[in-house]
Amino acid sequence: MTYLPAELTRSVDLADLPNFEQPALFVSEDDGTKILVADDQAIFLDGDFAFEVMRQVRPGDWRGALYEGVSIEVDPNSVAFGKASLGSIVHHTVGVSLMGQKKDASSFMMRNPVPIASSAEPPPGAQTTFRRWRIVKVVREQAIELAVFSAAAVTQP
Repeated sequence: MTYLPAELTRSVDLADLPNFEQPALFVSEDDGTKILVADDQAIFLDGDFAFEVMRQVRPGDWRGALYEGVSIEVDPNSVAFGKASLGSIVHHTVGVSLMGQKKDASSFMMRNPVPIASSAEPPPGAQTTFRRWRIVKVVREQAIELAVFSAAAVTQP
């Protein structure tokens, strides 16, 4: 079991969050749903809406714990070729994104990469996609794993 110092947890309403320079992990107080907050967007990481980008957040709808300054680490043995599947981490010419989806104006699901980091060094070629990744928080020079994900485990409509 993983524990974090209590002072690293902040109780928040998701609607009140500012835009973050670095990704943050939000965990719902109702059911433990994990949501990544990055680049002024919120994306579900698990549950019925896994890897769907929230359309809008109303005050009071989502309350829970926020862990700021988290990092995304990829499994170098999970490189995938071809089209990035939902839940994949994609390193492309302008940065690193989490491949999500959201409904367009006609209610059709469209792929929506959520930027999670800019890239100082673009990868060789067009892009590199990773199917397995985790969210960590560095505490006292130790990376503490908060959540693990696998795009291969996600079913796509």
